[in-house]
Amino acid sequence: MLMKRLNKITYVHYIILFLTLFFLLFNSSFVLAGEDDIRRRVAFKLFRATLAADIQIDKKIYNGKLHIGLLYSGNTSIDRLRAKSFLQQFQTNNKLSDIHNNPVQIILLSEADLMNPSISKELFSTLAGIYLLDDLTEEVIQSITKLTIEKQIISYSPFKGNVESGILGGLSVEAKVRPFINMKTLKESGVLLKPFFLKVIKRYEP
Repeated sequence: MLMKRLNKITYVHYIILFLTLFFLLFNSSFVLAGEDDIRRRVAFKLFRATLAADIQIDKKIYNGKLHIGLLYSGNTSIDRLRAKSFLQQFQTNNKLSDIHNNPVQIILLSEADLMNPSISKELFSTLAGIYLLDDLTEEVIQSITKLTIEKQIISYSPFKGNVESGILGGLSVEAKVRPFINMKTLKESGVLLKPFFLKVIKRYEP
């Protein structure tokens, strides 16, 4: 009888332990996902400010508009819907309707679009900048860096380590939030940023 009671208590303890661990893991994943989403939103605003600081932005108009690429991971309709959902919050508030009175058009790009040379080279010729919605592989990062340097446009990412890997702009979170710029990529791309903007950024100089 005593053994049955002990086994029952042990079983209950296992259940409690399992539920506790599950809650902790779920909660930590939720927090991390929340942090990534905050970085995405904040960095997207800094991306717009960086585009506005591009001295040659008016020369990057295509068919009467500034075309901005929004690159997302995956290639399914659900992935594309997720990218549209992110974009909707900015379009609703007219946060990216124009830059220097030039209308903006967002182009949604998948990884498959980027890695297809016949699509990416032609498409990148029409862009004024590209924003990374997701944390992508090093191979993809290097492809983006190469293309944006070649086409002289701004690449931007909210994720840690991407600027150090070659992406032109990102997010620095210290005492205050400010743009984080890879000065080597900036120089190689030929992008010229306004002097006042260069005074407020955090520089990465490899």
